Amino acid sequence: MSGLLDTNGGAVIRALRAVLPARVRIISMDGMLPVSKLFARAGDAAAGVFLSVGGLLVQQLGREGRGFVSRFAATQPEGTVHRASVYAAAAAAALLDAIAASDGTRAAVTRRMLATHPRRGILGRYRLDVNGDVVPSPITIVRARRGGGDDAVESVEGATIERVVHPPAALMR
Repeated sequence: MSGLLDTNGGAVIRALRAVLPARVRIISMDGMLPVSKLFARAGDAAAGVFLSVGGLLVQQLGREGRGFVSRFAATQPEGTVHRASVYAAAAAAALLDAIAASDGTRAAVTRRMLATHPRRGILGRYRLDVNGDVVPSPITIVRARRGGGDDAVESVEGATIERVVHPPAALMR
């Protein structure tokens, strides 16, 4: 199902659970985050719901990514670092590197950005496609287990990471 918690997504999950056999899996997306609010709005019906989250979660990052998050968290209210902030920082680092390696023209910076293939860094190894999108484009699948905890917008506290999928490039066009 697709939707948002703010547009009665929790009520939809409750209604689905009420009529579907228990063996039917409910799969949704990050519009149902944070997990704490999913449980607050869907009640026990939220248990077992799978959620797809674009990108890697902070806890899935490599050593350099976790180091960045730790340092950046110290500058943030409540020490919270959102997933989007990690991707923004990686983009900023790539852009600064591209500017430094260019002749200063917009065309040269663009060429350098599209030639970006970091082997290390905040996101680990990646490249950019012709649209400037990160490749590979992982999608993290989490399973809601319990309510309570962190109410931050993207929080997956109360869920377990089930797997990371890497959709084929053809699906991302």
